[in-house]
Formats: sequence, structure tokens, C-alpha cells
Amino acid sequence: PSNRGCYPGGQEDRELMDFTRKLSRIRRSCPVFREGELAFLSLEEQLLVFARYDRREKQTVVIGLNRSDQLQYMKLEPDMCSPEYLRGRAPEPGSDLIPVPPHDCTVIRIPDWIVPEYGQ
Repeated sequence: PSNRGCYPGGQEDRELMDFTRKLSRIRRSCPVFREGELAFLSLEEQLLVFARYDRREKQTVVIGLNRSDQLQYMKLEPDMCSPEYLRGRAPEPGSDLIPVPPHDCTVIRIPDWIVPEYGQ
């Protein structure tokens, strides 16, 4: 049909398609993306860190988005125990800085941690 005239038929960006599939799997595995609340944790020029969470289920997913050409870091809070890295890698031993690769994201599921309410 004519509505697909701009589709690259057979010349798709495989890397972008694989990235999108991985993010889709993460979204399907975390109910907070469908029903959770949103909180922005940090906003810098090149790095956005936000959380999706559900207070009733005590589930939180923290996402760091890096829009720069250089490695960025987001900080792991002391009360974020037992994080599960769904995308990205853990900090170096003894560090609380989580790497977020250039033009990529890091996604962490943190059981039993809820974003503190404003003013607490």
C-alpha cells in the first residue's frame, strides 16, 4: 500500500530493531510500565534518570537514558538493595556509580524499594 512508501523494505536497521525488541521484552516483563507511577530522579544535560514504580506491589524500575557520545553515570542510592540489571551492567565493586553507555540506556529493577514521596 502507498502508506508504506517510506519503509526501507529489506534495508532495515538491524541494530535498531534488535534494540527495540530488547526494550519491548523488558517492558512486557515489568508490570510497572503498564500500571506504575512515574518519577523523575535526575535531569542533567546529557543524562535523564527516572523511575516507574508501584507502591502497592513494592516494585520499582529505574531507567537511565544517555543522549551523549560519552559514558555517563547514575548514582545508586544506599537503600536500593539487590538491584537486578535488566539492561546495562553493575557498578564496579565498591562504587555506587552505575554506567550508562553512550546513546543507550541502563534499566534496573529494584525489589522492595519505592521512590520516596516528595518532601520526605
